[in-house]
Order: sequence, then C-alpha cells, then structure tokens
Amino acid sequence: MLASASVTMTVYGFGPIVDNAKSIGRICELEDAKENLETLDSAGDAAKAIGSGLAIGSSGLVTIALFGAFATSTDLLVVNILKPVELAGLLFGGALPYVFSGFILAGVVEAADKLITQIKTQEASEELNVDYYKPALDLTIASSLQSMLVPCALAITSPFLFGYLLGPRALSGLLVGAMVSGLQLSGSSATSGASWSNAKKHIESGQLLIEEQVQEKKSEAHINSVISDGVGDALKDASASSVSISIKYMAITALVFGAYFSKSGGRMLHYLH
Repeated sequence: MLASASVTMTVYGFGPIVDNAKSIGRICELEDAKENLETLDSAGDAAKAIGSGLAIGSSGLVTIALFGAFATSTDLLVVNILKPVELAGLLFGGALPYVFSGFILAGVVEAADKLITQIKTQEASEELNVDYYKPALDLTIASSLQSMLVPCALAITSPFLFGYLLGPRALSGLLVGAMVSGLQLSGSSATSGASWSNAKKHIESGQLLIEEQVQEKKSEAHINSVISDGVGDALKDASASSVSISIKYMAITALVFGAYFSKSGGRMLHYLH
C-alpha cells in the first residue's frame, strides 16, 4: 500500500486540477479550449473514481487490521454467525452503511437548497459585491458540518452500545456486517457516480445518437443526464468516502473499548437468556 501511495495521491490530484481548469476556461470564455477541457474533465472523473477505489481498498485493509486487533484484545477466536447474538450484530452492521449514506445524501440536498435560497436572496436584494460569495461559503460549511453530526454519532455510539449491551461477540458481528456492506456500497457509489457524470459529458459533446438524431443540450436525454449527474456527484464525492471512513471509526471505537467490553460488556445478555 505504501508503494502505491504516490500514484494514489497523483490520481486524486488530477481530478480537481482539470475540474478547476475547466471552470477557469468557462469564466475566461476560452471557446477554443472548450473541447479539450471537456475531455480532460471526463478523464478527471475517471481518475477520481480510480483514486476512490484505491482509498476504499486501503480503508478495507485498515479496518480488517483493526478488527483483528479487536478480536485479539477480546480473546475472540471464532465469529459464529449461527449464534443469535452474532447474527443480530451482523444484520444491524450490514444496514448501518446504508443509513450513513442516506443521512449524507439528505445533508447534501438540504445544503444545496439552502445555498440556492441564499443566492436568490442576494440577487433579489441587489447586494452583490466583491464579498458576495462569503455568506454562501459560510452557509455551505455550516450545513456540511451539521449534516455530518448524526452519521458521526452513529459511527461512534453504535459499536459502544452493542459492546456494552450485548458484549464483544455481538460487536464482532456488527463490524463484519459493516465491513462487507460498507466496502461494497462505497465502491459502487464511486463507480456509478463517475459513470453518470461522464454520461452527461458524453451527451454534451454531441456523441449520443437516438434514432439517428444527435442529442444536444436541453434535449430530453440531456435533462435526464443532468439530474443523474446531480445524484452521481453526491454519491462519488460525499457518500463513497464518508461511508468508508465511518467503518474505520467503528473499528477504532471497538478496539479502544475492547478490553472494557470483555470485562463489563453484555449487560443485556442476562435478561435475554
């Protein structure tokens, strides 16, 4: 993983660089460079998807290592999913990444709505000046931090509650379920998001033919691709990376409190028996 670190960082940097170059080209009205910038932007989306895949893979390896350390600290030799406690943790952990992703996507939509309202208010009041972007920037940052409160709380409290109430065996099932479904969800979100983004660029470049007619901007196909691109950007830029990070937080929380769960965890097991 260390040998590929330089390649991963380079791939990650390529996407934002060409994206900013495209934005600068639009601002400067560089029509001659438009086609080249669009091609580079499509390559940048693919590069970001590759970089996300590498980051998700490294997150998976780190999570597995943390899970192994947790199993060692709690003297767990086998995770038997045929047992009710482990199975309950497995099912709950498998659903958690989708809950994380749902909260994150809802936060993106809510922040975008607030930003549009802020921009319309500024335009209506005719208060645009050199600092017009600051209220919008402050609103975006505040909304982003606020929308991450619930997913972060779930990532930290879920392992603690499972370990405290049901013991390290249930927590091991929770971690396994979160790893399996979370890594799959992160990878599919990054790949599908990049695919939808490049689909829109493919239509805008005039390469899509339907019944021998070129589908240009503002056509039905282009409108649908713009909608899907909005969903894809949220998936690949917000959901994919956040879900993989939340899994690591869960494993770290389990490892930190592993010894405590071995001695004092499983408070509800007596009542379940």
